[in-house]
Amino acid sequence: MPSLNKIRKDIGDFFNSHYQVHSYFYGSIDDYVAKSDKEYFSVNVEFNSANVSGKYINYQFSITVADLMDLNYPESEHDGVSDCVLIANDFLAYLTSVDYTYTSANMQPFREDMPDITAGIVLGLTLQLPLSSNECAIPMTTITSNPGNDDGGNDGGDTGGSGDDGSGGDDSGEDGGDTEPKYAVEINFNNGYYQQAGWNNVKDITSGDEITGLVNTNGDTTTIGIRNNYTLAYAVTGVTTGDNSGVYPDTVLKCSIGFLKWQGTSFTITIIGLDTNSTYKIDTLSNTADASNNVRTTIGTSQVTVDAGNNTSNLATFTGVTPDENGEVLVTLENLSSLATTLNAMVITPE
Repeated sequence: MPSLNKIRKDIGDFFNSHYQVHSYFYGSIDDYVAKSDKEYFSVNVEFNSANVSGKYINYQFSITVADLMDLNYPESEHDGVSDCVLIANDFLAYLTSVDYTYTSANMQPFREDMPDITAGIVLGLTLQLPLSSNECAIPMTTITSNPGNDDGGNDGGDTGGSGDDGSGGDDSGEDGGDTEPKYAVEINFNNGYYQQAGWNNVKDITSGDEITGLVNTNGDTTTIGIRNNYTLAYAVTGVTTGDNSGVYPDTVLKCSIGFLKWQGTSFTITIIGLDTNSTYKIDTLSNTADASNNVRTTIGTSQVTVDAGNNTSNLATFTGVTPDENGEVLVTLENLSSLATTLNAMVITPE
């Protein structure tokens, strides 16, 4: 199985060899945006996370492909996005040719005005590789097991046979098997640039917009969606940790949608497509670059106030949330500090 270093090298070899790519970087999106020596087309690859599923390990990457826009040419944004899609398609074809398997490849367009005026796409990529099953390849000394050890045998017997009536360990195993796993729907509100692989990346949206068919953490398309009740702008003002040690990844902490302080103090978003027979846990995150910025979130009759200033760890959490007869829940965010009212992320989990 290739190591992460080998994957990084293979990705870098491709983009450094592509005739149209003039700058290639591997690292955080914040560092990429701050670089002043970019030439276009430029590419940044950010490793987000890895997880093990059965006999496979999945690596998640966010790959930004950007082109410089010409404001004197009205079609330059569309042309730039189109060309970036072609470069991303070249990369996916390369992966297939060298026997890498990707299970997810989602492209989201963006336009970014800081510091260069650019347009392009962010490719959310999941590479799936088989785990090594060769015990001899593990760097460790030999472990000698002794199945006849009295302590081990007695412990095992005591655990499995605590009741003569059969009410011991077997029943609890069956009960656990009957419990279906609950997969969350994770929403990252952003400007199209700071996208997080595996999340539903939602750009700034206008009043009345509905986004449906959101994907859960198992990769399944759900009936859950959101309806925006206001026209909201995006902001790139969230404080980050620099090492993804916050409650959510740095790319999620960075961007938000909402109202600036002169636009109003509160707005609402409606969660739609919920099961009327279920209850839900709903988490929201607000994060701004302020010393203190109290944001109150309201669902039904419950209210939670969180200091959004420099907030990388505190959520407004609601449990036992019941949808109305239409399968909807109204979420209200209100600023109590005469500052920006923002929403960086929302996570909806069936209970």
